[in-house]
Amino acid sequence: FIESRYYAYYDTLGKLVLERFEGIRTDLIRVSIEKRFTEEYQGHAAQKSEFYAPNFDNPNNLILISYTYTYKDNKDMNNIEGLFTVTDSYDGASRVLLTKQYTSRQETEDEYGNTVLGSLSKTYELGQIGLLSSIQLTYKGYFHHIDTNLKTFGTVNNIWEINLANWKGTDPSTKIYSYKVTENGTLVSYSDTLVKLGDEGYRLAARQKAYYKQNVITTYGPKTVLVQENWIKLGDNITDYHLDSYSYTYWVNNAPTIYGEKTAKVTENFLDIDDDGQLDDTDFIESRYYAYYDTLGKLV
Repeated sequence: FIESRYYAYYDTLGKLVLERFEGIRTDLIRVSIEKRFTEEYQGHAAQKSEFYAPNFDNPNNLILISYTYTYKDNKDMNNIEGLFTVTDSYDGASRVLLTKQYTSRQETEDEYGNTVLGSLSKTYELGQIGLLSSIQLTYKGYFHHIDTNLKTFGTVNNIWEINLANWKGTDPSTKIYSYKVTENGTLVSYSDTLVKLGDEGYRLAARQKAYYKQNVITTYGPKTVLVQENWIKLGDNITDYHLDSYSYTYWVNNAPTIYGEKTAKVTENFLDIDDDGQLDDTDFIESRYYAYYDTLGKLV
């Protein structure tokens, strides 16, 4: 299993192209395409990033555009002086400015008291007249595993979404722990989301497991698929997890769409109908999605 493979090269216009692949070593799946280059933006030398649909069968399949630059002594939206990295993100099809994010490096402590370097970000939704929508502090470090309380290394993302005007950097409304483990020879990515419930402290709201699996029977025959399992916890014991749903994601080049056959990402969603925690309820598909971009770069 390869966590990721990148192909980096320059196109005919001198733009750096990064193609990312994931999955089984013998059957990798391209999951993203990004182009990077330097361009003047609002009086700054900015890195412009263009994100394309992974199939890249149409040069107009531009999903997102971002401009990133360094700004010093910013006071207009953050009301804090310092050195910030500013990222403006635009919709690829409409070119509408979606968000403006200010990020600075900040020392913090992980849950074991180790000093780590984190990334503090404030995101403004421009569609809401510059409304501060979230504050996030992200770092890599050690934390207490929610099930075993064992020392675990991963990425911690603390998120504040309420009472932001009086933000003090404590008691985030949501904590997300992301980490990887090997299970039966397969690399599995975990994402545990904990929410704060008043004086009760933090409780696990959702757990996602993601991994690649070969020769899975799908609508289009055996495929290497990205499996995502969605678990919920209904009690206080370590055994109180229930598989809520799961999905298989893969690519095909002959998806039947309203525009004819297209290269598309297929996601088949299933429910654990018999509540046995096994991925064996595939006779009934809860839903199936075909995701692709039309000739104008709009996601369908």
